[in-house]
Amino acid sequence: MAEVQRPRSALSQASSVGTVSSMTLGSKGSGSKLHSFGKRGQSIRRDPNSAVVIRGWLFKQDSSGLKLWKRRWFVLADYCLFYYRDSREETVLGSIPLPSYNILSCDPSECKNRKFAFKAEHYGMRTYFFSADTQETWLAGFEP
Repeated sequence: MAEVQRPRSALSQASSVGTVSSMTLGSKGSGSKLHSFGKRGQSIRRDPNSAVVIRGWLFKQDSSGLKLWKRRWFVLADYCLFYYRDSREETVLGSIPLPSYNILSCDPSECKNRKFAFKAEHYGMRTYFFSADTQETWLAGFEP
């Protein structure tokens, strides 16, 4: 009897494509952590015609050794979080495909001295830490 394959939803296809096609192993071989999406060279291009769900300022923790918090302009569109240096949205600094990420509150030990902090977490990938200026902005990160 032939096995019938169900069509996958657009969300699961986006999740699979974004997760699998953008991953590369780090330079240290099979024991190293999988590479993150966010950097400019691996960023997804934003379709200017797609609907924007939300946009605004957030702080993002830098991936460098100092883990400084940098203020960035964020745009959520097409199940992807794009970030820019400023609100002119000229050059994307990075992008994070969200379908396979979990959005969670930060533990106080993870985001010291940050009132409205949350994280985007995915097993085997970089965890992104964010903070907002106000509770309203912070809560917007959790809305569907």
